[in-house]
Amino acid sequence: MLKIRVKGRHLTIFAGFTLLAAVFLYTALPGILYRAADAAADEVQTERIYSLLIDWFPSSDAAAKALYFSAEKSVHNLSVGGDPGMVYFFNGSTGMGGIQGTAIDIAEAVERLETIRKHFSSSPWNKHALGKLGIAYYMLGKHNMAVDYLRASIEESGADAVESTRLLIKIYLEQGDYPKALQLADRSLAEKPGFNPLEIMLLRGRALIGLQQWEEARQVFRELPGEAAKIYGNAPDGEKQESVSLNIGDYEKKARGYLAQIDRLEKSGALTGTVAGTVLVGGKPVSGVHVFLIDRDVDEDYYTGFTGDLRKSITGETGEYRFNDLAPGRYALGVGVQIRDVEGYTLQSSADTGFTIEAAETEVRNIDFVPTVKLVLPKAGTAVDEKATFSWTPAQRAVSYELFMGPVKRDEKGNISAAYTTVLKSGITQNTITVNIKEERRKLRFGGGIAYSGKIEPESVFGLLRPGAEYTWGIYAYDAEGRRISDSSGVAFYKSKKDIPIFRVNGSIGEGDRLLLENRHEEAVKEYEKQIQQNPGDVHALTMLARLYQYGITWGQSDLQKAAGYYERLLAVENTPEVRNVLAQVYFDGGQLQKAETLFKSLEGTSEDSWLARYNLGRITYLKGHPAHALELMEQVVEMEHGIYVRAYPVSLALVLNRTEQALSFAGRVDEGGNYLGLLQRYAAKGYRVRPEAAAAISAGDYRRAQSLLATDNQHDLFVKELLGYLANHGGVKELRSADGIEDPLLAGLLEKMLGIRVTAYSG
Repeated sequence: MLKIRVKGRHLTIFAGFTLLAAVFLYTALPGILYRAADAAADEVQTERIYSLLIDWFPSSDAAAKALYFSAEKSVHNLSVGGDPGMVYFFNGSTGMGGIQGTAIDIAEAVERLETIRKHFSSSPWNKHALGKLGIAYYMLGKHNMAVDYLRASIEESGADAVESTRLLIKIYLEQGDYPKALQLADRSLAEKPGFNPLEIMLLRGRALIGLQQWEEARQVFRELPGEAAKIYGNAPDGEKQESVSLNIGDYEKKARGYLAQIDRLEKSGALTGTVAGTVLVGGKPVSGVHVFLIDRDVDEDYYTGFTGDLRKSITGETGEYRFNDLAPGRYALGVGVQIRDVEGYTLQSSADTGFTIEAAETEVRNIDFVPTVKLVLPKAGTAVDEKATFSWTPAQRAVSYELFMGPVKRDEKGNISAAYTTVLKSGITQNTITVNIKEERRKLRFGGGIAYSGKIEPESVFGLLRPGAEYTWGIYAYDAEGRRISDSSGVAFYKSKKDIPIFRVNGSIGEGDRLLLENRHEEAVKEYEKQIQQNPGDVHALTMLARLYQYGITWGQSDLQKAAGYYERLLAVENTPEVRNVLAQVYFDGGQLQKAETLFKSLEGTSEDSWLARYNLGRITYLKGHPAHALELMEQVVEMEHGIYVRAYPVSLALVLNRTEQALSFAGRVDEGGNYLGLLQRYAAKGYRVRPEAAAAISAGDYRRAQSLLATDNQHDLFVKELLGYLANHGGVKELRSADGIEDPLLAGLLEKMLGIRVTAYSG
């Protein structure tokens, strides 16, 4: 047997090397682990490595960094508007917050940041933690502690001073401490003029408004668009011009909004208003709810993913919120609430609608979350045949219901990735209804929105209730005044897609349908054409071809002539109001106004006699040179069910015909009209009129001559030109575009809010 003898000296050397290796490994391992966390595939894995660092190497710099970035994921969301685990409700839309770090509670983030402050006094992360602690305490509603940390951050942490300064000014404004807000804004602009100057200018202007220094505030907002143009005009060449223009436009709109706010305050003698209320869930007050205030002049472009610029109030134990010092004007509320607090409840739709604040007035707006409607039949996962019964538990105080449904989309793993719904039945007075699936499929094959994902989405071509497809469904409940008081979705709909109620429609599909569902669009078209050759009266194949050509396999590639041809062949087989309506729309979009008019008129008294059909008739009447008659038709449209969605068309038509009072009446009734009603009232007070020779040409239907008679150096003439251009373009969907030469803030604001036209030449 081989024997190995090791001398004591060798053992000592070996032990020394082992110790050195262990020391080296212990010293190097934190850095190795931290780099592994950086390279981790997902946030869960990153968090696990951070936890190892913090537990095993609590004194290392890597542990300080891990503590900081682990906490930062929660508090960072304030800058993009999201709070962990929170769901937001804004004007009928709902969205999830906490895009990053939803697994980390804010209180835990505070604990980690405070650990850095306590145990890593010499680490640079100690200073970085100051600003994040200020943000975290602000998110928790502990404003006094937030102020202390933010002040320290500004003095000690240069890297975080800009973000800390912005938030601290905002807190001072919310507390009504306008002198401190102004002092800090002035200091920031003087010492760090290149750091976020546009946002600081906005806050400075707000402080001046609070101090009633009207002219100084006006000067700030007059200068703001020019400063935005300077900054974004120097953007990198790789940045898209459209993005640059949008950023500049955002500041132009905010400047106009604040200038209008100053005017209202001066007019009211600096008297302000208040909005206050209580947040209730199931009739009980809830604490920790974030209530946001939207000024319709300033914050009209708010959305659920960004709330950082909005005023916020966090409810206490009594569930109360309050906003003071509000300029007279139009406002709305948004709500951010933890999902756990509202599971099984839904927000009453009236809670987030707009309202008007008058001088020295207090508006009480309670925010109520009520129990959701419970669905009974069909059971989740079941299949339905030609008839399906839908039932649900009655909602308290409900006198009518709407049944909505729509297809669900699954990803390659079979998980639900999206769901789209539309109202199928309205005015239901019982808590049950039986639906004839085959009949509804026939009527709804032309309905629903069209979606594109590279190419047209197959499900949107089929229409509703396709055989073999999965659908989700639900209920809206309404009270005697027609207000939506509850629904079946609640917030759980947005929390977990696995909980969505789903049923399947029995039935088989053909080869063309299979190819289309596999996104083999061109092959599907050939198969449908083959089916028509074999059977010229194949209703389904004619319908699918007509729709594919009407909308185009790819966006913007429609062929209206081919679409009309297939719809005409379909009409010969099946002369129904539904087919006549869709063919009329294709004729209209293709400029065949006479044919479109004939078909739209044939819909009167049928199931397709809707506000939209009569609206199209009104547009055709205008385009054929009869504006006064078109206006009469618009009066009828606005009074019809859902006629409010006619939006700015009748308002614009009344204005070009010098019927300002009628324009005001329309604006008070149509959707979105309230957003610009105040501006329109000021327009009327100024006595604006279309010049006589142009007005005569418009009344005679000679719109081209009217355009030529309008001057290019007159602000109101330029405004009327834009309205005529909008009307001539069929009054279609609003497109964000620019109008040059209009510097009058009133006219620019009207164009922007009515038609979605950005006025790039506006200078204040």
